[in-house]
Amino acid sequence: MMAAQARNAMAVFASALSIACALCACGGTHSASRSPRVTAETAPPTTAPPTTAPPTTAPPTTAPPTTAPPTTALATTAPAAPRTTVPREPAGLAWHAAKLPDGNNGLVAVSCPSVSLCVAADDAGNVFVSRDPSRASSWRRENIDGPTPLSGVSCPSPRLCVAVDVAGDVLTSRRPAGGAKTWKSTNVGAKRGSGGDEFVALSCPSVRLCLVSDVDGDILSTTTPSGPPSGWASAPVDVAHNLEVMSIDCTSVRFCVAGDQGGDILTTSHPRGGALAWKFARVDFVAGTSNEVNVVSCTGERFCLAGASGSAGNFLLESSDPEGGPAAWKRLSGIGSGAPLGSLLCRNPHFCVASDVSVDLVTSQDPAGGAQAWPTAFTNPTGPNTLTTGISCPSTRLCVVVGDDLVVTGTPR
Repeated sequence: MMAAQARNAMAVFASALSIACALCACGGTHSASRSPRVTAETAPPTTAPPTTAPPTTAPPTTAPPTTAPPTTALATTAPAAPRTTVPREPAGLAWHAAKLPDGNNGLVAVSCPSVSLCVAADDAGNVFVSRDPSRASSWRRENIDGPTPLSGVSCPSPRLCVAVDVAGDVLTSRRPAGGAKTWKSTNVGAKRGSGGDEFVALSCPSVRLCLVSDVDGDILSTTTPSGPPSGWASAPVDVAHNLEVMSIDCTSVRFCVAGDQGGDILTTSHPRGGALAWKFARVDFVAGTSNEVNVVSCTGERFCLAGASGSAGNFLLESSDPEGGPAAWKRLSGIGSGAPLGSLLCRNPHFCVASDVSVDLVTSQDPAGGAQAWPTAFTNPTGPNTLTTGISCPSTRLCVVVGDDLVVTGTPR
C-alpha cells in the first residue's frame, strides 16, 4: 500500500513537473504572439485530476508547435518599415525666386550632382555654376560655347559635367567649377553623315554612359563622354517616323525612357543596343492634334511619369510598368495652369516637381492621384514664357528650377 501510494505520489510529482515545464515553454511564446490558442491548450492541464496525470502529461509536451505564431507576428510588422522611409518633402519646401545677377539669357537646363554644386545652361553658350544654389549672388557665368545655344546639361558626378548644343557639339568638364578653360568641345553631330546636328535632350546616369537625342529622331550614346567622336554610336530610333525625340531620362545604365513629338514613349533596357533595342508605345496620340511627350522622369524601372502638351491640352502619364505598352500608362489631366510643361523631375514615387513654361511650379506626394494631388507650389509673378525650363533636386531638401533668367530654389520651411 505504501509502495502504491509512493508510486502515485511520484506520478503526481512527475505530472506536475511536466506541466510546469510545458507552461514555462508556452509562456515564452505567449508573451510574443498573444495567441488565444496557446492559453486554450495550456489551461486544461491545470485543472486535470491527479489520477489522470499519467495519460495527460504527454500532450503538453506537444506544446512547442505553439511557437509558430511568432513567425506571423514578425511578418505583420515587416510592411510598416518602408513607410517610415518615404520622404514627404515636396509639400514642406519653401520656394524662393531670384534673377541671376549678370544674365539676361534664357536658362534651359540645370543639373546638380550634389547640394553644393549646380550647373545651369542657357541659350547663348553659357553655363552658370554655383556652390550655394539658394543664394543668387553665388552663380557665376562662364561662356563655354561662343554664341551657340546650349540645349542640355547633365552632371552624373561633381567631377564630370556634360552639356550639348544645337550644333552637334558635346562639351565636357571634369572640374565644372574651374572656369571656362576646363571645358572642352567635341563635335559628334555628323554620325549620320549629314553634317551638324541639333541636339535636344541629354541624360547621363553615370560617368560611363550618356545619351543625347536630336531633332531627326536619333539617339546617340557613349561610354566615354569626354572621349573622341568615335566613341559615340548613333541609333536612328525614331527616324522612320521623322519625329524629334524631345525628352530622355536614364535611371541607370540599363534603363532609359524617352518621349517624342508624336505622342510616343520609347523605352529600352539596353541603351547601347541600337535602334532595335527600343520599344514604342503610342500613349498620347489624338487625331488632329499635335501633342508631344516633351518631359519624362523615372525613379527606376517601376515608376515613370511623362508630360505631354499640345492642342489637346496638358497630360501627365504614369506607369508602374513603363515597358508594358500603351495600356500600362495611365493618363492624368488638368495638371498645372494649362501652360505647356517645361520640365519634370521625380526623386521617388512620393517626391515630384513639375514646371510649366512660365516657371509656375506644382508638386506632388501622390503623382498618380489626379489634378487635386498636384497643388501649386510657386507662381512666377513676372510670368516669362521661356519655352524651356529645367529642374534638378540633388536631395529631398533642395530643388533648383531654372527658366529665362530666373532661378527658383526649394528648401525646407
